[in-house]
Amino acid sequence: MKVVFVYAAFEQLGLEYISSFLKSKGHDTKLVFDPLLFADGYLDVKFLNKLFSYSEYVSDQVKELDPDIVGISSVTDNYLWGCITAANIKKKLDIPIVFGGIHPTAVPDRVIRNEFVDFAVVGEGEFPLLDIITRLENGGELHDIPNVWSKKNGSIIKNDVRDLIPDLDALPIPDKDLFFDESPPMADEYRIVTCHGACPNRCTYCCNHILRIIYKGKGKYMRRRSVKNVMEELLLMKKKYNPSIVTFFDEVFFLKKDWLEEFSKRYKEEIGIPYKCVTYPLSITDETASLIKESGCNVVQIGIQTVNDYTRKNIIRRRETTEDIEKAVNILKRAGLDYEIDHILGFPNEGDAEQIEAVKFYNKIRPPSINFYWLKYFPRTDIIEHGKEYELLDDRMIDEIEQGLTPSWLKGGNVKNRKIFIKYQSLLILIPILPAGAIEFLLKTGVYKYLRLGTLFLAFSRAVKSLFFYDGRLKMLRKHYTYFIRKKFRLKQSRK
Repeated sequence: MKVVFVYAAFEQLGLEYISSFLKSKGHDTKLVFDPLLFADGYLDVKFLNKLFSYSEYVSDQVKELDPDIVGISSVTDNYLWGCITAANIKKKLDIPIVFGGIHPTAVPDRVIRNEFVDFAVVGEGEFPLLDIITRLENGGELHDIPNVWSKKNGSIIKNDVRDLIPDLDALPIPDKDLFFDESPPMADEYRIVTCHGACPNRCTYCCNHILRIIYKGKGKYMRRRSVKNVMEELLLMKKKYNPSIVTFFDEVFFLKKDWLEEFSKRYKEEIGIPYKCVTYPLSITDETASLIKESGCNVVQIGIQTVNDYTRKNIIRRRETTEDIEKAVNILKRAGLDYEIDHILGFPNEGDAEQIEAVKFYNKIRPPSINFYWLKYFPRTDIIEHGKEYELLDDRMIDEIEQGLTPSWLKGGNVKNRKIFIKYQSLLILIPILPAGAIEFLLKTGVYKYLRLGTLFLAFSRAVKSLFFYDGRLKMLRKHYTYFIRKKFRLKQSRK
């Protein structure tokens, strides 16, 4: 059967696995891609988005491909887009539409109610989607498939999830061409995942604890591909795409020392392309830092999010201390590793005192780069209860969250009291740029309160970083935008 996936904004790593899995079973897969120019969460400009919108082409392209079934992979940030797109497709084609991804996994009851959704897949999608396709092809029963919610005679049919896929090596190498054929610039920053459920933390704002609850008793949650399997993909990647940088999207890359030892040796000898990885403070030791430095890592991204002890322990359930963070940073510095830290603005219990505490700490450790994000309350995550406790969320707002109606992290997420935090955006961006004494002066005099140019500073600082320092993500974004702006003009000309 012919399966057409529809996706928006950037590469979706889980979809590549599903595509390769279906191809290995004899099915044809294609992608219709909407780049969401100037509305992708990185760069949001309403009038430019309208000018360069691809929405009018998406349903037409799906119709031209004439699929047997359409799959829409949805995170909360693109769920509303997915609904509009699915409704437009249904007007032109009477074919089944399947929604999958973390948003349908968190709120399948919401998603399946839509008249344009025939199936909602909860959790891992490879085998559920294969079952749907096989039964459509052979005329089998469609309403008892594990992981799948559907509708029958006006009732919603809910099925439990099957066991987790135990051996990730058993899955085919991800189908990168699914996205790279649509957006060749994406290949310049090659993204790869080696683990599923690899984060040892249970942060209340993250989807991992939802998945752990769904899959309780359904197999080992934390699974990792073998080094041999990962290298097979990387060697193919190097030969076929030769990217400028590789990014490992595992939540915690420093998971097992023996795996890291084998990987580091082989990566240096066989790949040799600079790479970036993500980790958290407690995983950083002199030994792990030395291993990844030697193997060719050029940037480590550390999730810190807050330096306040109460927030860390009681609101977001993190285990490290501020001393652990400082120790980890010092280890990276000694190893000669560049790093960047993530900080979240808007935790329910935080205000001025907690942000000043963060600014002072970051000014002390002087990170080369700080990524700040507005807190987003995602559907059915535990932090929603804290938002209600601090009277920052009500039933109407929770309903909007489940409908995907809240702004991106760049525009303030769904933080109700963001006026408190706006004045700290600029300070966070300026810490790596200005001398420590200048930051202290801004704090002491209160001048920072008038620096309300956080988003502008963010865009400017990233542009400067892109021009003068190597940054694979920014390089890819520039190429990505250039490619799709030019493509939009060609599409306009072809329709005249």
